[in-house]
Formats: sequence, structure tokens, C-alpha cells
Amino acid sequence: MDCIIKTEGLQKVYGKASKAAIQDVNLSISQGEIFGLLGPNGAGKTTLVLMLTTLTKPTQGNGYVCNYDIVTQANDVRASLGYCPQKTSVDDELTAWENMMLYAQLSGLSKKESEMRVKQLLEEASLVKQQHDLVRKFSGGMRRRLEVMGALISKPKIIFLDEPTLGLDPDFRRELWQRIRQARDDGSTIFITTHYMEEADELCDRIAIIDSGQIKVIGDPKELKSQLGEVIHIRLMDTSQTDLVMEHLKSLDQKAKVINNSDELYVYTFDGENLSASLMLSLKAKDIKVKSISYSCASLEDVFYNYTGQRIFEEI
Repeated sequence: MDCIIKTEGLQKVYGKASKAAIQDVNLSISQGEIFGLLGPNGAGKTTLVLMLTTLTKPTQGNGYVCNYDIVTQANDVRASLGYCPQKTSVDDELTAWENMMLYAQLSGLSKKESEMRVKQLLEEASLVKQQHDLVRKFSGGMRRRLEVMGALISKPKIIFLDEPTLGLDPDFRRELWQRIRQARDDGSTIFITTHYMEEADELCDRIAIIDSGQIKVIGDPKELKSQLGEVIHIRLMDTSQTDLVMEHLKSLDQKAKVINNSDELYVYTFDGENLSASLMLSLKAKDIKVKSISYSCASLEDVFYNYTGQRIFEEI
């Protein structure tokens, strides 16, 4: 597939900050992908999106969207994309219909095309009954649905969605996933940031994990999980024995990666069943009391934790 987004050593330093918000980011995203960007709060996700959508200029490096330079050809870049920002972008003093018509006309659609497209997307957003209500009367979820549909209105080559399903109920979140897949099938490339591991796992063809402004890993979610193997979760009755258990784990499996997460140990291994069974017996022999122990195939959350040392606490 053709490369539709490319960055080379992209960096962003705000003002006189001592640390870059984005450091040496190199990405290559193919046409027709749904590409997900995951990271803790403050990791640089929104800053990267702002640079790629020409809303802030990089301090260093190069970026290209649809083969247009994000600095010197910013107008061409903007004409190629749809964008749903993390913060609200709709006008509270306009109705849902008026907001969508504004999106459509700013995207260059004719009046007839605009009316047809707006009608279709309001139906898909389940907002037909509220289409003539002022947006200031909308709930946060209704407002978010309207904003996401606004980004899709012109069927752009690239759609940037910054935390698009934040605050949506689970049912509509899944409906929106299907709408995003349909946009991809219609020819758009999707760049999405998200806090939801399930969303990234089910929706994205590839993901990148970013932390402290740096890309830690890029790959297919399934491949990233398989590379990590299995994970054993251990909770001890007495956390003062944690160091002793970590040392013992290394003696049982030199290749296992052990991470101490406060009151829980995460053990990454490719022999979870045998190691957990051996561990239970040996800890009992050492009179180390275990509150709980379990193992499973690594999840995307485990992959995220492995590369960032943090857990994402999803907002409900």
C-alpha cells in the first residue's frame, strides 16, 4: 500500500520547556489503515495529532500527509483530512443540523450534497429527533457523536480522531467502531488516539505506543501480544516478601520478565502454566503466603504496561 502519512525525526518543544513533548518520531502509515496511537496522559498523543493536522508546527523534523509537507503545504494537508479534536468543536448556539451543514459547506460540498450527507450521518448518530435542538442542550455523549460525524462528513482521504469515543456508552461506542470501519472501506485512512484497550485491539490494524514523547513500539495488536507470551499475576499476603519472590522467580525462569507493580507482580513468560504451578508449590514450601495467582495470554493492556510501566484507567 502507498504511504499516506510519514514523519521523519519529528520533534516538538513548547516555549522554553526543558523537555520535548514529542521526540524523534518516525512513522509510516499506509493508505487504508486504521492506525491507533496509545499512551498515558501527557505522553504526546494530542501534540502529534496537532502537528499532523497543521495546528501546531514541529520544532524539528519533517512530516507529510498525502505527500504534502505539514509546514510548507498546510492548506493542501487540511483539504485532505477530517478531524475530530479531543476538546469540543461544535457551536453551542447552533442546532445539530446547522453544525453539520457548516462542517459540510466548509468541506466544499454543494448544498444538495451537504443536505444528503448531513441527513445520513445524523441518522447514523441517532440524532434525528434532536437535529433542530441547540447543541448546548446536548449531553456530553450526544455532543461527541455529533463531532465524530462532522469529521466523517466529506469522506476525506484521512480522518484524525482524537479520543473519539470518550464518554460514549458501550453500545454506541461499538456502533461507532462499525462506522469507522465503514469509512475505511469507503477509502479513508483512519488515525485514532484512544484510552480504550478493547477499542484499539478490535479496531486497529496497527498501533503505536508512545510514552514521554517517544514511540516505544509499533505493530499489529495480535503480533505484539504474541511476542509477549503469557502473563502471571501474583498478589502476596505480605508485600514485604516481594523482593524475595522476585529473586525466586528468576531462579525458576531466567528468561521471565518480572515487574513489581506496587501490590502485584507481573511475570511475562512463554511457559505460564508450568511456571505458575511450580511457583505455587515452591512458595508454599518457603512459607510465603499468596493472596492470588493466575495466568493468561498477554492482553493489549499487558503490552501497554510492558512498554510504559503504567496502566490506563479507563473513564466510564
